[in-house]
Amino acid sequence: MSYMHSNYNPKKHSIFIPKNKKKYIGKQWPIARSGLEYKYMEMLDTDSKVIQWSSESFYIPYMLQRKRKHYFPDFYVRIKDPLIGEETSIIELKPFKETIPPTPGKNKSRKTKLYENFTWKKNQAKWKAARNYCNKMGWKFKIITEKDIFHKH
Repeated sequence: MSYMHSNYNPKKHSIFIPKNKKKYIGKQWPIARSGLEYKYMEMLDTDSKVIQWSSESFYIPYMLQRKRKHYFPDFYVRIKDPLIGEETSIIELKPFKETIPPTPGKNKSRKTKLYENFTWKKNQAKWKAARNYCNKMGWKFKIITEKDIFHKH
């Protein structure tokens, strides 16, 4: 059983069944852990530029508090675009509020402040490792938020 499926909770998560099954290269159908992830999977599945994709299909080691950890990026994506050619990316999907440093708040509990600061430090460590990994592989690392997916023209 993969990491992705060992952390599957049917009350919180949805299994996504791609329509374009040849594009999806994971060993098991992907699990959407949020509505944002489900929407992004639909986009990957139907975008004609996407030639391959997978979800949480490998890990990148990183260090946090002097301990070795495993970061499972949300998505691996290969696209072929007539303007830029072929490109491989690691995509991290995050709510926008988690992509900026936590803001101090007078009404926040100490527990909330500690949690937000720890989450921020953990994400920074993961993203640094992902950028280094992608640089070595000749890939791109992108953090995508709901603002990128649901932007208005």
